[in-house]
Amino acid sequence: DAHEWQLYVHSWGLDLTAVHQPIGLWYGEVDGNVPVGMGQYLAQQLPQSELHIVPDGGHFSTINNHSDAIFQFLLRG
Repeated sequence: DAHEWQLYVHSWGLDLTAVHQPIGLWYGEVDGNVPVGMGQYLAQQLPQSELHIVPDGGHFSTINNHSDAIFQFLLRG
């Protein structure tokens, strides 16, 4: 609906530089839904982030094929 679209395309007013928790970012190089550039932007804004760019990775295949690494990151806390 229109409200969801507004949330999707407009700033939420969050200061990402103030987030000081470890954040893992996994992006597939060929993701047709969320471009790698978004991950690069977030990695620059989030001081405790780790960006992982997966060659030939798509939107779902990146998660499916790298779930072990993602879980290991989460367990590090």
